[in-house]
Amino acid sequence: MRANPVYRFFGDADVFGYNNALVWALVALLFLQYVLFWTPAGNRLLAVGGNAESAHSRGVNVMVTKWSAYIACAFFAGLAGILQASDLSYVDGGFGRQRELQAIAAAVLGGCALAGGRTSLVGTLLGAFILSGIQSYLVIKSIDPQWFILLLGLIVVLVSLADRGLTHLLTRLAR
Repeated sequence: MRANPVYRFFGDADVFGYNNALVWALVALLFLQYVLFWTPAGNRLLAVGGNAESAHSRGVNVMVTKWSAYIACAFFAGLAGILQASDLSYVDGGFGRQRELQAIAAAVLGGCALAGGRTSLVGTLLGAFILSGIQSYLVIKSIDPQWFILLLGLIVVLVSLADRGLTHLLTRLAR
């Protein structure tokens, strides 16, 4: 039985021994890294994320920037769905449900500011790997999954407090 060519293109086949889904995720990461840090659109997005009023006063069209971000998020969510369907050969509409805290924890652990304006895509990827390792360890040790959710909340709070304290300290030292 022949595999669907779309499945093979997005996730079923291997490239240099790596699953296509991983290759596509890395391509998306490199593309987003370039857009965010080397283009005016990325600069506008970071400015709006940091302080929308300040960005508007500098001539940035805040609504267009926000809509562009929403459209990009929808595109990459669709790509993630295609990659999952290609990799697993089925679609689960509830797969990402209730994973918002995990995504926020990965971003905060990776160096993104909750207040916006500062991000690290590679750091977020590393944060996701760390959280995945913690979750795998808890599963291996047969620990109740609710503890992982509690741990995610603690990570978000502690890293946010540490980030805020460090920012405050650096501000005071700069004076």
